[in-house]
Parts: sequence; structure tokens; C-alpha cells
Amino acid sequence: ASFSATVSPAQAAAARYTAKLSTAVEAPARKVVNGVVWNCTGDTCTGAVDGARPLNTCAKVVKAFGPVASFTTPKGELSAEDLQSCNAA
Repeated sequence: ASFSATVSPAQAAAARYTAKLSTAVEAPARKVVNGVVWNCTGDTCTGAVDGARPLNTCAKVVKAFGPVASFTTPKGELSAEDLQSCNAA
């Protein structure tokens, strides 16, 4: 069997961050964060993985949209400690 390390376009498109805002946006919002377009509707924002450390991206999302209640990466959610750091940045 051969094992390939390539990522298909479908898998790449699925590599997204999701942020749950502490306070929902009043109207759908779209901003560029770390060179990636983030879309927010209600209390949920999503953006493609940008190559930066998740904590750095989270902090930039907080600056753009406000405090987050959770921040999920393709590998899982940030810990409570990381979330506190993200919101304090």
C-alpha cells in the first residue's frame, strides 16, 4: 500500500477555524483577519486555516469581532487557559 501526504482540495477546504462569539454580531460581518476572509453570522465566525498558530489567529479574531466563547481548530477546541489568553490579547 502506498501512503500519500498530499491533501485534496476538498480536505484543504475543510481546514477551517470556527469561533463562537460571546456576543452575536448585529448583522452578518465579513473581515480579513491574517490575510484570510472571516465570515460571521449571529454568534458564529468561520475562516480558513491561515498557517499561523491558532492562538495568534484567535487573538486577531477577538480584535476584529469581539471576545469569543470558544475557538475550534481542525484539531479541536482551544483549552480554557488558551481561550483566556486569546480574549486578553
